[in-house]
Amino acid sequence: MRHYRNIFWIIAVLTVLPGSAHAATDVLTIEPPIGVVSVGDTVLVPVYLSTLRNVNAVDGEVSVIGPVTVVSNDTSGSVLTLWPLPPSLSGSAISFTGGAVTSLTGAHLKLFSIAVKITGAGPITFKVQHGTAYLADGQGTPLSLTGVAAGVTAGTGASARNDLAIEIQHDTTPPEPFTIDYGRDPQVYGGNYFISFGAVDTLGGIDHYDVTEGTLPSVRSGDTYVLQRQGQDETITVTAYNKAGRARVSTYTVSVSRPAGGVEWMWLLIIPLLLFAAVSYVLYCRSTRRRVKKRKR
Repeated sequence: MRHYRNIFWIIAVLTVLPGSAHAATDVLTIEPPIGVVSVGDTVLVPVYLSTLRNVNAVDGEVSVIGPVTVVSNDTSGSVLTLWPLPPSLSGSAISFTGGAVTSLTGAHLKLFSIAVKITGAGPITFKVQHGTAYLADGQGTPLSLTGVAAGVTAGTGASARNDLAIEIQHDTTPPEPFTIDYGRDPQVYGGNYFISFGAVDTLGGIDHYDVTEGTLPSVRSGDTYVLQRQGQDETITVTAYNKAGRARVSTYTVSVSRPAGGVEWMWLLIIPLLLFAAVSYVLYCRSTRRRVKKRKR
């Protein structure tokens, strides 16, 4: 009887373990900085996914609580390559939605890092508010993720740590390719033509843009620029620089379109009409002369 009881418990444990294993590994983990941190330090806090399932998309929200300022969010080295919503800060919460063209599975899969500057002494908490992965099953079946919070206590020692600056120094990758949009709106910029653009840098972020209109001197700009030369054919060059000084160049050629009722089109219509009228007049004159000659005869 005892032998059968043992078999029963073995079967029960084996039945429960697979589900427990999945539950233990379908998690979002935040890893606090290693070592001592002090007021004034800038540290990187990575967010990881662990799962035994095959997934190809993840979204969630992470909050940062304590005397810190979020400097940037770094997606370099991420297993996610598609970002419908890159890690974005709103208040003290960072929301994100990312995906991959191939399925992902495994432990310690890096999603992104949070760069924070410590502004005061005391406890700092990094908490997963919610997280969902989506199975690569052709249906995007949602998989609820367990969040693992983390924390660190900042001291008042001499500030000497800047993890973000060290990482930027080793950044050899320029910003991502970007496009330039051209147009005008009667409601803004006095109805003048302008261009807009937005480059993305996955590490330190964009530092600034330089805009060049043809042979005009370059102008430092934000992500919107009103053209100095309005309504002219021109090649515009926009150079995006990241924090490490790496550059990405994009160009746009302005080709001023002529309206259908413009001068060129008007002459294309008038000239054939004039020729037709002239030929008709000549033929009419000849016909009239012939009639006059017949009458005289």
